[in-house]
Amino acid sequence: MKAFASIFIIISILSFLVFSNPTDLVLKFKDLTNKNPYGIAKLKENNVKDMVFSKQKNYSVVLLFTSSGNEFGCNNCKDVEQKISRVSKNWIQTEKSTQIFFAKLEVTESPNAFISFGVKGIPEVYIIKPECTIFKASDECTSQISIKESFSSEYFISEISHFFPNETFGISEDINQPVSKISFLYGILFSFLLYCLYNSSNAQKYFRTISLSITILFVLLMCSGYMWNHIKNPTFISFNKETQEPSIFIPSSSSQLGIEVYLVFATYFISTIAFIFLVKAAPYYEDKDLKTLSIFVCMGVLLAMNSYIYSTYGIKSHYYPFRIILP
Repeated sequence: MKAFASIFIIISILSFLVFSNPTDLVLKFKDLTNKNPYGIAKLKENNVKDMVFSKQKNYSVVLLFTSSGNEFGCNNCKDVEQKISRVSKNWIQTEKSTQIFFAKLEVTESPNAFISFGVKGIPEVYIIKPECTIFKASDECTSQISIKESFSSEYFISEISHFFPNETFGISEDINQPVSKISFLYGILFSFLLYCLYNSSNAQKYFRTISLSITILFVLLMCSGYMWNHIKNPTFISFNKETQEPSIFIPSSSSQLGIEVYLVFATYFISTIAFIFLVKAAPYYEDKDLKTLSIFVCMGVLLAMNSYIYSTYGIKSHYYPFRIILP
């Protein structure tokens, strides 16, 4: 029995020494990095402390706290990750790629890690120095890179170069850039304009119909949570007044926040039904009085619903309004 116990202890010690070897940590990090075609290692709660804050590591880490989805109201998370990936993709091709690693944490997969580290909003980027062993943001061993609205790969390089003055960073151009929604919309409008000019006989009819539709959609867009989200840039993270710790998720559907989600959803649902009825049904009534009445009722419903959203949720905390219709 003592022999088995001795063997078990020896194996445990050897396993600990092997895991603590800096070379093995580097190999693990390189393996995680190579699994991502963009050169950013995807970490989780169960390995971020061992990989990034280990006492045996001899490398720095550029750690991105982000969200791939839209459920947290992060408008620029994907764009920031894309800009950083262009730099990381170039860096892993250099000879010094094992001295600095790029990694990310997803809020949906590692919510407790966000709370423990002290993340207040997403996206956030931190530089973790080799001597940093405590999983918490601090001025002594972590440095935060500010995220601006005009975040670019060039700006990111200029920021990290302050912390790594002896290193040379570049930008990889072989990453597929996402299609610009604005440019795509401009292309559609320009194509439609050319089509209207080509069919000059019907241009006036098309122009009146499209201009009316664009006007109504513009009003709805300006009153929607999508536009407020761009203006106020809320993050779906509230803070406990006593502990100042973030609460990432709504506690339950019966709480005030949970109930108000359904209220906002119902408001947008009623607005959508009224808008569809206004476009599809109201114009086809033969009775002029009924047609006029239905149009005024639909416009009144739209005005009331959007006024309710604007007046009620526009003055609340930073995690309002909720984005329901538009992604």
